[in-house]
Order: sequence, then C-alpha cells, then structure tokens
Amino acid sequence: MRRLPVLLLALVATSDAWAGGIGVFGTGDIRTQQTYYYRNGDPLDQYELTQWILGGGAGFEVILGDKDDRLTGIFRGYWIQEAPEKHPADLDPEIPANEVTAAVREEPRNVGVAMAGLSWAYWGDPEGFALTAQAMLGSGFLTKDHTEYFQAEIGPGVSWEFAKDFRLFFDANYQFRYRKGTQHGVSAYLGVRFLFD
Repeated sequence: MRRLPVLLLALVATSDAWAGGIGVFGTGDIRTQQTYYYRNGDPLDQYELTQWILGGGAGFEVILGDKDDRLTGIFRGYWIQEAPEKHPADLDPEIPANEVTAAVREEPRNVGVAMAGLSWAYWGDPEGFALTAQAMLGSGFLTKDHTEYFQAEIGPGVSWEFAKDFRLFFDANYQFRYRKGTQHGVSAYLGVRFLFD
C-alpha cells in the first residue's frame, strides 16, 4: 500500500507530453469473400465460391511520438464502403441462375473501422524521406447488418516530410479478416499528417 501514494505522486508530478500528430487519408482495398449457395432440389448440400470484393473510404489518424522517432504509435478510425456481392451464377458460368438459391448482399455495405498499431521508419530520415513498415490490429466494429469482424494488417510504406511539420505517406498492407472464417486481401492508405512536439 505504501507504493500507491508514490505512484500517484509520480503521475501528478510528470510534465505534459505534447508529441504526436493528426492526419487524414483515403483508403481502398480488395479482399476475398466466401459466397454460399444451395442447388434447388438438393437442399442438404451447401456449396461455396470465393469472390473478390472492392472497398474504398476515408478517415483520420492520431500519431503518438516525436517527429524524429523511428517508432511511432498510430490509431486509425475510418469509414469504408464495400461493393455488393455477386450471385454465384455471375461468378461461375456453369451454375444456372434458376437452379440455385443464394443469399447475397446486393447493396453496397458501409463499415466503421478502428485500428491501432506501430509504424517503424527502418530506412532514411523520419523528418525527410523514409521507408516504413507498419503492423495494425483492429476491427470493423460498426455495421448495420451485424457482421462485425476482426482485422489485422502488416506491410511496407513510404513517408516524405514535404514541408515543416507536414508529412505525406503511403502504406500498402496485407489484410487479414476473421468472421466465421478467414478472408485475405490488400489495403492501401494515402494521406497527410500534421506532426508536432
């Protein structure tokens, strides 16, 4: 119990940390999606096809760390709109449309996504031009159709401080999703950060 007052005093006595930044970005991705269907007259056998789904959106990010740090923390919050799913008959010409039953999403889907992770400037100058790598974890936590999912990303990027405190960045990541099965894809982010410390 003696340690608690010392810990509280240390927290109160520390000076404010004003290092980090904010940013805005656009994003796009392409990923796999499983489509399930049944053949009419054979309702007990379920079939599966994998299709590609495109998505695009925009969002903001918060950066934690000094401008000259090679390792910084990142939080991203963004909206993404995913393209409609295709009917199995549109994916495989050998499947007659009038002989199968499939529940596919025929409208675009809007998703709210939140992710947190680390960015590492492993080559170059963080306050100039640098090659980066990032690893992010999060989820598509806001959906109207209750299809929330876990998401993880890892990949390379570049950043360029084109003016004092302003940095342009581009990330291209491998994307992993999980909701009742795994989905794989590629995501890209292009944006601008304002950094301060």
